Amino acid sequence: MPQMKPMKWMLLMMWFSIMFMLSSSFFFFNFMYKFNMYNYNKSKFNLPKFIFKW
Repeated sequence: MPQMKPMKWMLLMMWFSIMFMLSSSFFFFNFMYKFNMYNYNKSKFNLPKFIFKW
């Protein structure tokens, strides 16, 4: 097997980190949306307002 170049390792690690961040943020927002539905009962869920509430 040929030795990997550092650039390839960097791209691979960057790709994995981006995918991990996307999946974790997706699951986190999905969970927070379900968790906060009782606060916004039947009103439209305002995502930017909720993000800036932190």
